[in-house]
Amino acid sequence: MLQNCEDMEEAGTAALAKVMLELQAAVKAKDIAEKERNSAEAKAAGDKARYDYNMAYEMEENEKQAILQKRHEEDMLEIRKELNQAKNDREKADIVAWQNGSRCDAQINQIIQVAGAFFRISDEAHAIASQAMSADRIEALEKALALSTAKLNAVYAIGGIARSKDEKERDLRAEIQQMEQDKQDTGKEMSRMRLELLGLQRDKDRRKVDEPQSGQMSSSSRQGRRGGKGTRKGTGHFLEIIDEEEDDLPETRSLETWP
Repeated sequence: MLQNCEDMEEAGTAALAKVMLELQAAVKAKDIAEKERNSAEAKAAGDKARYDYNMAYEMEENEKQAILQKRHEEDMLEIRKELNQAKNDREKADIVAWQNGSRCDAQINQIIQVAGAFFRISDEAHAIASQAMSADRIEALEKALALSTAKLNAVYAIGGIARSKDEKERDLRAEIQQMEQDKQDTGKEMSRMRLELLGLQRDKDRRKVDEPQSGQMSSSSRQGRRGGKGTRKGTGHFLEIIDEEEDDLPETRSLETWP
């Protein structure tokens, strides 16, 4: 019986030790499970926090983009309004400029007509003066040509036997070159006279236009309309006369007919 009691006690002690081991394993497993649960909960909380932060950031960015888009649309609308206003202002300015240009053209035409009435007589005087100077110049050239012709005739009469053909040709060429030089000098002189006459005419035109003509504007305008064409013709007319006189110079005719 004592042996049985000892055996039962040993069996109870072994069972108790086994239960203690199982209890320790269960407690350890519980601790591990709690740690894993805490880690999972912490991870889930972190994920949720990150998700909430990302959602809040995205919502904030969307709000900023919406505000910027609205502001951009408002700016574009304002720019369109300013552009339309600028177009309207430009159209009005073009209309005003066209009207001012038309008035300026009318005033210029009126001034031209008035100036034409005043300067018609002075143009005729310039034409007469240029004709007189041209006549004097032509007369002097005719005398020079007659003198050259006399010299040539003397050369033919005196040196017909003594001088060779080459010498005669050289003398003739020298005379021809001299006559051509006289022609060029005459052309330069006529051009200078033409420029001087034009300069005097322009100075007088400027002075006449600059002078106040308020008292005679209406009557002068009517006279300008009747005589404007004649005035514009005056300067060009006496210049054409000078050009024709240059073409009719004696040395020009003699050079053209030289064999």
